Amino acid sequence: MIAVDQLGKRYGRIAALDGLSFEIKKGGVAALVGGNGAGKSTVLRILSTLTAPTDGDAVVCGYDVVQDALDVRRRIGYLAENTPLYGDQRVVDFLRFRAALKGVAKGERRERVQEVIRQCSLQGVERRRIATLSRGFQKRVGLADALVHLPEVLLLDEPMVGLDAVQVPAVRELIGSLAGRHTVLFTTHSREEAEAVCRQVLHLQRGRLVTAAPPVPRTPASGGIYLEIRGDHEAICQGINALAGVRRVETAGEGDGRWHRLVIRTDVGRDVRPDLFALAANHQWVIREIRLEEGDPCADS
Repeated sequence: MIAVDQLGKRYGRIAALDGLSFEIKKGGVAALVGGNGAGKSTVLRILSTLTAPTDGDAVVCGYDVVQDALDVRRRIGYLAENTPLYGDQRVVDFLRFRAALKGVAKGERRERVQEVIRQCSLQGVERRRIATLSRGFQKRVGLADALVHLPEVLLLDEPMVGLDAVQVPAVRELIGSLAGRHTVLFTTHSREEAEAVCRQVLHLQRGRLVTAAPPVPRTPASGGIYLEIRGDHEAICQGINALAGVRRVETAGEGDGRWHRLVIRTDVGRDVRPDLFALAANHQWVIREIRLEEGDPCADS
């Protein structure tokens, strides 16, 4: 679905990318990880046809990003890091305008706009002008814009930047839930953040690929997965217990009435976090925190 071969990009004597090669299969979710200047945004700009490579090839959905730029644009959703939006428009009007611009059929626009409003948790602010929204909500509007035309590929540049501690898990959950229906490539500075969402992590340094191997699973074999989640407690426990690899679900404290605190014990070598994100998205449960508890002395051997 995304194939990059010996990709290079130079700005004068400066090499932003140097011989970069990787592939992301259809329906996969992958992350480009690296610090400032690593080349992450440059990769997305090339894949979205906003800039041309100096060397090498890049193919999206079977189309070359240079020779077939229009075909590529029809099949991608792109979220820039600075989230360019029309601040004077109301959220729902902006999304309807963008749906029309992206070729969504007139009879389907209302449904698509309502769907992405729900997906991106924009209920309650859809009638507000974008300029009056917080940076976190503006980021969600940008995500809704990227999704509104049901693109085959999503390119998300730092989608978690600007979000608060409550919003980050919700966006992680959303990105994880897109696996299968979309091919997703996003950028982040945090390897831990990348591993919480996907299994394919591409670590860049000075425009070169340091490693493209799947992250070594930090499994909860010696501990558990700690989870804070909001929803029907009984349904949540039943749903998690039904996941492949889950041995049992334990209560970790009493919670605060709305948020349930759980520890999930799994089979050795089994990481069920992607399945947890998908399960929560399907039932509209909200995850506030998820982390590995390693070395818990109470865990089974």
